[in-house]
Amino acid sequence: MEGELVAPQKQIKILKSPKSPAGSSRDMLSVSSRVRKSVTCAAKKLRKKARVSREQRELMQLLQSRFAQFPSDEDVLKLRRTAKWLVRPGLGILAADDSVYQTDATLKSFELSASFQNRRKLYDVFLGSQLELDTCLSGVLLREDTVFYTWHGGKKLTRLIQEHKLKLGFRLDKGVVHLPGTSGEYGTWGLDTLEDTCKRIKEKGAEFALWRCVYRITPTTPSRQAILENSTTLALFAMICQTYGLVPIVSAEVLQQGDHDGEEARQSMREILVGLVKALQDHHVLLEGTLVRVTAAAPGCCYKGCQDTGQVAANTIKTLNECLPPAIGGVFLAREHNLARSLTLLNDIQNCKIKKAFSISFCFSRVIQSDAVSTWAGQDKNLDRARTQLMTRLQVRYIHADEEAPGKIHTC
Repeated sequence: MEGELVAPQKQIKILKSPKSPAGSSRDMLSVSSRVRKSVTCAAKKLRKKARVSREQRELMQLLQSRFAQFPSDEDVLKLRRTAKWLVRPGLGILAADDSVYQTDATLKSFELSASFQNRRKLYDVFLGSQLELDTCLSGVLLREDTVFYTWHGGKKLTRLIQEHKLKLGFRLDKGVVHLPGTSGEYGTWGLDTLEDTCKRIKEKGAEFALWRCVYRITPTTPSRQAILENSTTLALFAMICQTYGLVPIVSAEVLQQGDHDGEEARQSMREILVGLVKALQDHHVLLEGTLVRVTAAAPGCCYKGCQDTGQVAANTIKTLNECLPPAIGGVFLAREHNLARSLTLLNDIQNCKIKKAFSISFCFSRVIQSDAVSTWAGQDKNLDRARTQLMTRLQVRYIHADEEAPGKIHTC
């Protein structure tokens, strides 16, 4: 407008920051995002790990509160080492586990009094200091009452066995009893005092223990009740033994009475072993530190058909492979009443072409001792001859139990 004064306009300079390279802001945001994500992920992993560790601790506390105390790492190594020692190739266990009643019956058959001294003489036949038992055996199984037997010079039987470089073990069941609600089947007793017994025998140098359950094969047995009862008993025994550092030998034997054939024996053996393994796992038993003793899947003594020991050996190995996990420490064959049959069967099992998942050896008693005891007949003059006969029996078994031994021996 004319005559009006117009104020001069100031030029405002806008300061701009130096131009950064293109895309730099986006890159910085991307790096920051990745860092944030990695930190968040690491934090989640730490929280998850802490939660898992806490859950594991709570689970272990729960297990320890509900079950017996687990063996320590040191005890686990000892259990595995002892189990491996007992089933070394070619070596077995001498089961000198007759009760006092059975020992006295043997003495009376030789017209000897049932005295402490005569019992000691009987054990001297197959456990004398002059015998080289460690060349054929890995361990000896006794009853607890024999620990008081002493030799000349005051040396105890348990000390004598350890000088033979053998593992010492005890049979801990107190015998069979009728199982209520079954058709003439058997259970065992003695669990109520087992913990105290394990403590005592451990102090006496024991390294393993055995518990024996038996079954009968008939058209209606073994029943599920008997299998469940005996399997649970054996599992409890194994768990308590391992708690005190003892290797358990769980013995599930089928009596030879009856006229059942080989297939019936195999089917019964399968049911018994499946029940046993389940019970062992339910009670958290260390399988690598556990040994199993079984009878062969053989026909009954009254069976009128042909009994091929080669087929019996194959059926036994197949059943063991099917039912026992490879982690098991090893398997022992229980006693056979016939010497020649036991030798042939042991030989056929070791020479069978079927691959075995674990070591198999023998744990025999009277079939080894009977001839030597008969030769002794209560006379001190026959002692050396009886011991020589015993060593002959053991050496024959060593050859038959060793897979790498050359040749086959069918007679003594």
